[in-house]
Amino acid sequence: MPEQLATYQKARLQVVAHRNIQAAVTEALTPFGINTSQWIILGWLRDNSDGMRVTGLAEVLQVETPLVTSLVQPLEAKGNVKVSVDTLDKRARVLTLTQAGTELVVAIEAAVAQPLKLLEKGVRKSSLASYFTLLQKIIDNGNAGGKTGK
Repeated sequence: MPEQLATYQKARLQVVAHRNIQAAVTEALTPFGINTSQWIILGWLRDNSDGMRVTGLAEVLQVETPLVTSLVQPLEAKGNVKVSVDTLDKRARVLTLTQAGTELVVAIEAAVAQPLKLLEKGVRKSSLASYFTLLQKIIDNGNAGGKTGK
């Protein structure tokens, strides 16, 4: 691969890689009846066991609050997420993962890990770590420039 790629060549690499990753993740999530955004919500709630406000998850996903609400409703209906009134602000809602939701996250992580390992075949762990660091830097730079994906 040449040292200097044209912008369209960079875009092609990013778009095709994204499609491959998204296809693998979507296929792994299909048996669970959830989408990628819902998977991220479940995982984020697992990592924040005290719960999170809907607005906090909207910031994490870089989307509007009503979208998070619509993504959470089926998760709540299936018993994976509990929605409570915030004790500090009665207008706000706090989301927590239920035991069923915690078990679901464990199952999903195992299911999604396998196809991602196939896509990462032959890539050193240090290269993957650099890749994720780079992605975060791109997100940070986009946010600083007012480009948040909303």
